[in-house]
Amino acid sequence: MDNLPVDKDLPNEATVAGGDTLYYHFTQRGRNPSQRAQWRLYGDAASRTPQVAAQGRLDGILKERRMMANYQYGADKPYGQRCVCFSEATPEYVRWLMTERPYLPWGIALTRTDIVRRGGKPVQYVTTPEALHVLESQFLAHEAVSIDGPWKDWRWEREWRISEGRREWHAIDSVRAVIIGDEKWRPTKDEHGEYPELWRTSPIWVWTRARKFKEHPPGALCFDPKA
Repeated sequence: MDNLPVDKDLPNEATVAGGDTLYYHFTQRGRNPSQRAQWRLYGDAASRTPQVAAQGRLDGILKERRMMANYQYGADKPYGQRCVCFSEATPEYVRWLMTERPYLPWGIALTRTDIVRRGGKPVQYVTTPEALHVLESQFLAHEAVSIDGPWKDWRWEREWRISEGRREWHAIDSVRAVIIGDEKWRPTKDEHGEYPELWRTSPIWVWTRARKFKEHPPGALCFDPKA
């Protein structure tokens, strides 16, 4: 189960506060995507496993330099807008997400400046239907997450959203880091045999068995690992 009962099993404030805070977009949780979601994946045909889904989505982000914006659960049109989502996290909080939550280590990381410059803001965790209806009446349902109920506490996601209105794509020109879960993985090369520019110009952070990132500078993983 992804959500947690209110005030139970959430990381303490010391864990949240320690280290540098970044904003992570993970491309897949540790469960099979729905059939509808599979059709919306980048890369090859519908993915067979969450790991393949995560890699395929990241491959598409790097190749296309854009992210797919989706209507969020409970914030479909006409009351909300398409968004791309990020989790605010310190290094210790990332470790908690990877071990206690169903995220897979594939995605990108941005800084707070990046998020704010793109119009991003933290979601409002609302506790009553009345509070949600106020936002819906202003066509801002995408800015809220309802935690009205004992099994609907999503605060652990520490979610920020960048709104794209009705647009389906959000352009990405640079990232703080590319996150991968396998040091031997590489994105698809273009017709000239080159890796995507975002891969070549960004730090690459590999999630290791030690439950921490191994950081590579830009360009360090631009070789064929089989060579």
